[in-house]
Amino acid sequence: MRPVGNLMRVLLALMFMAISAGLAVAQSFPSSRIRMIVPYPAGSNSDVVARKFSERLWKIWNQPVVIENITGSGGNLGASAAAKAAPDGYTLFVVAHPILTTNQWLYAQMPFDPEHDFIPVIRLTASPNILLVNSAVPAKTVGQLIELARSKPDSLSYGSGGIGTGPFIAAELLKKIANIDLLHVPYRGSAPAALGLMGGEVQILFDAASTATSHIQTGKVRALATGGRQRIAVLPDVPTMAESGFPDFESVLVTSVVVPAGTPEAIVSKLNADFNTVLSDSEVKTYFNKIGSDVVGGTPQELADFLRTDRAKMGELIKSQGITVK
Repeated sequence: MRPVGNLMRVLLALMFMAISAGLAVAQSFPSSRIRMIVPYPAGSNSDVVARKFSERLWKIWNQPVVIENITGSGGNLGASAAAKAAPDGYTLFVVAHPILTTNQWLYAQMPFDPEHDFIPVIRLTASPNILLVNSAVPAKTVGQLIELARSKPDSLSYGSGGIGTGPFIAAELLKKIANIDLLHVPYRGSAPAALGLMGGEVQILFDAASTATSHIQTGKVRALATGGRQRIAVLPDVPTMAESGFPDFESVLVTSVVVPAGTPEAIVSKLNADFNTVLSDSEVKTYFNKIGSDVVGGTPQELADFLRTDRAKMGELIKSQGITVK
C-alpha cells in the first residue's frame, strides 16, 4: 500500500504545482501587448465593439490593445488566423456569433473548427438587427415591403457583409417567414453594404443597431422594424418585427470573445473577469445603450451554451433554405 500512497502524493504535488504555475501566469498577465482580431472591416459592429473595449482594457492592463482587421470569406480568414495563434491569451478573437454558428453549415471546407478550435470567454453585447430600406423605396412598413416584393418578384435586392453574416441570415429568415424572393448582393463587410444601401445599389439591408442608427441619421435610409423582442430606446418609434406581423422573427447580433484552444484556464478566467469589469462600468453601458446595444457579460459556460443552441438553429435554417456558398 505504501507505493500507492507515494504515487498519490506525487500526483497531488504535481497537480498543486500546475495550479500554482497557472495562477502565477494569470497574476502577471498581460506583460506585453494584446491583439484583438476582428474578422470584418473598420466601422462594422464587431469593430465598434472591439475598439470600445480596447480603450478600457488598455487602462486596466497598462498594455497596448491593438485591433487587427482580417477580413474575407465570410469571416473565415479572421477566424482561421485567430485559431492558429499561440494559445497564451495574447490573441483575442472579437467575433459576431454567426461566424461560429453558421459558417460550418455553408462551407464545404472550413479553415478552422468552430466547436473545437476556440475556448469561449464572454459575451460582450447584443445588438438587434434593424430592417432598413433605401429612402427611395416606397414602403413605409414591413407589410408594405412584403407586398412590394410579392408584386415584383426578384426586383428587390438586399445587401450583406457576405453569406453567413448576421445581416444575410436575417434577410434569409425574412424570405422564409414572409415567403418572398429577394436578390442577394454580397459586400466585403457590413460597412460597405451600408454604403451600397445609401447609394441605392441595393434596396434592403439588415444592419446591427449599433451602426444602423448613424445610417438612419443621414436621411438616405429608413428603418422599418427591429429584430429584437422589444423596441430600443434609441429608435423608440420603430416597431419590432413581431409588432409588424412576424412574431416568429428574431435577429440579434451577439458579439463575443473567444481565444485559441489550449489557452490556460487561469488566463481565460482572468480575461472573463476583466471583461466583466468593463461591462459593469456605467459609462460603457450608457455608450452601448445609446447606439441600440445591450451589454451582456456572464461566464464562459453561458457563451458556450448560447453558441451550441444557435448552431443547431442555424443548421435548420440553412438546410431549409438550401443555402450554399457558390
